[in-house]
Amino acid sequence: MVKASFLNNPVIIVDSREEDLRTLESQISDMGFTNILCYTKAEECLTFLRGKKTRAALAIVDIALPDESAVDLADKLMNHYRLPFVFSSRMEDANELKKVHDTIPFGIITKPSDQALMEFSIESAFTLIELRRLLTIKNEDLGRANRIVAKQKSDLIESIESARDIHNAILPKPEGFRHHVSEFFIMNHPKSVIGGDFFWHYEIDSYNILFALVDCTGHAISGSLISILANDNLNRIVRDFEVTEPADICWLIDRQMLETNKSESNSLEAAPGMEILLCNLDLKKRRLRFSGARRPLYLIRDSKLEIHKGYHAPVGLYAAEKKNFGKNSLDLQEGDRIILFSDGYTDQIGGEDIKKLKSSGLQKFIQESLHLSVSEQGAYLENKFKKYKGQHQQMDDTLLVIIEFKNV
Repeated sequence: MVKASFLNNPVIIVDSREEDLRTLESQISDMGFTNILCYTKAEECLTFLRGKKTRAALAIVDIALPDESAVDLADKLMNHYRLPFVFSSRMEDANELKKVHDTIPFGIITKPSDQALMEFSIESAFTLIELRRLLTIKNEDLGRANRIVAKQKSDLIESIESARDIHNAILPKPEGFRHHVSEFFIMNHPKSVIGGDFFWHYEIDSYNILFALVDCTGHAISGSLISILANDNLNRIVRDFEVTEPADICWLIDRQMLETNKSESNSLEAAPGMEILLCNLDLKKRRLRFSGARRPLYLIRDSKLEIHKGYHAPVGLYAAEKKNFGKNSLDLQEGDRIILFSDGYTDQIGGEDIKKLKSSGLQKFIQESLHLSVSEQGAYLENKFKKYKGQHQQMDDTLLVIIEFKNV
């Protein structure tokens, strides 16, 4: 049964045989269509379509129209007027099907056809028309939804990029540390646009400088927010309480971060936390005091690699009866070089075996680059990291710092 909404719209019949034209007109009329337009030439049909605003429901086109009229008419009906059509054909015109194989009819009517077969063919054509209309609506809805999602994604990216700019403006600039040491290299690759790893420094006076590699829990927005909290706590402890011993600073910031989770309004399951390697550089005494929380200090001296492990617990994150952030010190020698890194480097998945790089992998890369300058070694370690990662997803924020001491 053809929907009533279609019955009032014009149905166009184009057939070069007058007898077939009248038979089709009668059969279409018996189906309930009240507006049937009959033409013996393609141009007559096109003339009507050019001058009328009323949208036709369907066109029935004789496949045996002279020359290429059937193909040309079918092309114009679909591409210019978006009018669905079916072909009509006598059995002796079967060879004519070859010339219309690239068109997209909604059906084919074989002439002469009895009323039942005619109605079945026409009803099938209108079923396809309705399905296509519904599909068009769905596609339009999908396109609209995609545009909304694209706009939301664009707004989100713009918001995150703005957050990154604010984040970078709040945290200390690594460039401000360069003039305190001979050579300095930093590689900072957040997993997302913004991250929780950062390099911190604070000038106590002309001869004493604090600096740290900080790896905050999480990454992206959550990690960046904790990094701002960590930066503020570090600055307040040094500025307001005048604490300069790295181990004591670690202990105090651990207490402060754990306190942030005791508020009733704070619903976090765990307190914010971080892994940190915090150093105090005394330029007069040529001494480096340091304390690490899950972060080691790698020392390169006389072309040999020494590893100073950090305390096994993080700063913040969870409470323990006693966290002992050890007090360590080094008397610096000419040409000493230290390497600080977050676990994003060693936890990266990749390589031929698709496994973590691990500390052993980083140590191997360092051994291979001992003869290079700081900038060259930094570029080497960065390229090795990228090559190892390959096409795999970056696992975490990644920060690596190389510092060399000459004429300290």
